[in-house]
Amino acid sequence: MTIDEISKKIIQLALFLDNKKPGIVSEIWIGKELVGELRSKVHTDEEIAKLIDDTRKKLEVVNEDRRRIYLTSLLDSLEFQIKTLNESITYSDFTEKAFGFRINRVSYDEIEKIEEMLQALEQKNGVSRFDVFKKNSVKPNQCQSVFKKYVNLVKTKLPPFIINYPDEGFLFETVTDKPWSAFNSHMAPFWSKLTLNSDVSFNKMDLFRLASHEAYAGHHSELSNKDKLLIDAGRGEHGLIITFSPQTFISEAIAEGMYVLLNLLDKNDFKQVLGWYYDRLIFSLQNLASFMFFDDKSSKEEINKKFREFNITDKSRENLLNFSTHPLFGKYAPVYYSAFNFIENIYQKTSKKEELIKVLFTEPCTPRLLEEQFLHK
Repeated sequence: MTIDEISKKIIQLALFLDNKKPGIVSEIWIGKELVGELRSKVHTDEEIAKLIDDTRKKLEVVNEDRRRIYLTSLLDSLEFQIKTLNESITYSDFTEKAFGFRINRVSYDEIEKIEEMLQALEQKNGVSRFDVFKKNSVKPNQCQSVFKKYVNLVKTKLPPFIINYPDEGFLFETVTDKPWSAFNSHMAPFWSKLTLNSDVSFNKMDLFRLASHEAYAGHHSELSNKDKLLIDAGRGEHGLIITFSPQTFISEAIAEGMYVLLNLLDKNDFKQVLGWYYDRLIFSLQNLASFMFFDDKSSKEEINKKFREFNITDKSRENLLNFSTHPLFGKYAPVYYSAFNFIENIYQKTSKKEELIKVLFTEPCTPRLLEEQFLHK
């Protein structure tokens, strides 16, 4: 695969950081030989400092404004993470520099408002959330087939421009012993691996929402649309995922947001709405748990004891704590809650709703770029 020189430099920086902290580059699909070549080029702190300076100089002559801003945001994020590898930083400060968006600790008032929505749904329909989830549970050996069915269903519900690429489809698999419930791994241009964690207890609403999130309304379609920039223009920055970056914040905003903004969530379906608000509750608690773990230095056991006051299942509490207290991915766990709020806010305020959706899927985006394009003009 041929990519241009400026993107090679960005990828070299990401791979250097990944060597120092494995998992920073969660996916890369520019070819094993090229990855090996780029990974082997930079080793010392002096070399990395020079590479950062050289990259900034190269960015000055990138002609396209949007791309220059996008690449600069990636460089800023990577430089920050490289320079602070051994430093203790508050979580909100970390997110502001790494994601280009400051994630703050969720308040108990926010959590209570979500709980009130759930309670109102339960009272109106005369049934508890747990009875609904139990009635709609999916047996572990059936999860993959149900997930596949929903992935195909979601594709039929989308505007044509979202799936306008030479789709190579999916490899489906299940795994165990992971901190997350589901994962999209982009394996090559236009092709993804969709993974379910069989340790998680799924219901039908979970699998439908995850089909949207991981596949055609979310990660797979976003990355596949941007694969066209990788293939046609050699923009290598669209050939990898940097775990903590402005790109991933926006990617989660897309994956969470489209389920609601494109009306895949049927607001007349009590079960789907209940499942959605329960997910929002879990994501808000993931935020709180991560802050307690990384900033307050609370142990997993202490957080578990505290979280028994919330009206969630023991399995949900176990799953979210496994995620939020993971040494690496725990700093990713709060993204889902904040990223949805970010994109919903822009969507509700802008008069250019259709343009926003198209830009999200087809152009490089950062929080700053989206705010300036859709809120400040």
